[in-house]
Amino acid sequence: MNTKTKRLAARALASLLAVAQPAAGAQNKEGKASANDPLTKTLQQLQEQAASEGWRFSIGPTSALQALLSGQPGLSEDAPGGATGPSSLTNVISRQLDNNVAVSQAQVDRSVPEDSQLPASYSTLDAVGGLAPDVADQSLGHTSHCGSCWAFATAGAIGFYYALLNRKKADFSPQELVDCAYGAEGLAVNSCKGGSTMPAFDYARDHGIALWNNDPYIGRQKSCGRHPAAARVQTYTKLESPNGKSPSVAQIKGAIYIYGAVTATVMDNHAFAAYTGGGVFGESGHGCDTSGKVNHWVDLVGWGTDAATNTPYWILRNSYGTNFGYGGYMKIAQTNAKTGGPCGALGKTVVFATIKQ
Repeated sequence: MNTKTKRLAARALASLLAVAQPAAGAQNKEGKASANDPLTKTLQQLQEQAASEGWRFSIGPTSALQALLSGQPGLSEDAPGGATGPSSLTNVISRQLDNNVAVSQAQVDRSVPEDSQLPASYSTLDAVGGLAPDVADQSLGHTSHCGSCWAFATAGAIGFYYALLNRKKADFSPQELVDCAYGAEGLAVNSCKGGSTMPAFDYARDHGIALWNNDPYIGRQKSCGRHPAAARVQTYTKLESPNGKSPSVAQIKGAIYIYGAVTATVMDNHAFAAYTGGGVFGESGHGCDTSGKVNHWVDLVGWGTDAATNTPYWILRNSYGTNFGYGGYMKIAQTNAKTGGPCGALGKTVVFATIKQ
């Protein structure tokens, strides 16, 4: 192959890769990411940190990282009258927690048993076989900046419980929640500017929720047009420990085991968003945010212990497509070994729901 042919082949390959996985920054004429674009710079910094600290998990240019770098932090949320951004999401969720705003109709359950008989490892994915709801990408391949993680977590949790209850697969519509759950409990949240699963469960209790195919996700808010409800929430519960603090590991396990999935808050930082599998995120505290703040809603669907490191982990379901983690899922350490608290404040808020049969 002569030099000219090699150059043409390289350009064709670069163009193909650019279409398949567009970078979140400037590109050169051959379609390759510039060394100075945010994605490349962030990955280089993470790789240097990983090499220095000996991370056992892998990182890469995921949809989640590209969305985070483009201003969609696990999802940005807008406090009423405030500015969109990571800090405003933390402010709204903190206000909901501190003042019980948006949870007045939720049960607060401090009685889920810390059952020593629960298995050492469990996955609702295994329990329902091929009936688990599909993993989707809320950024639609980096074309959408809709802050809808709360809607995807809500729809996902309903889907897992539906599969356990009915032994049927159903993908429920986060789009309906984005369009119609705005303003629940009097808060100017639950839109593409962010939200909470609690008022979303309120909506799904009062109105039900449609199937994805009847109201597919488009990555932006449109006028509310309700479709036939395929499921309806019966109750939803904010899980707390007996002293009113964040729930214990055993309590979360019990809720997952009974209800299939719980929605939980976490801090989606660069390391979290870049996770591509290969091990447990947060093992030995590596990559865990330690601010105690949260900016993202996810589902937890199981737990286990890593054989190589003996690290207990949660199985976390994200909403940024299958190039994140293990086909859209993450193994995340239950405890940050450096601080003794949860990795990335995971589980600061935990909510689960039941649905009517």
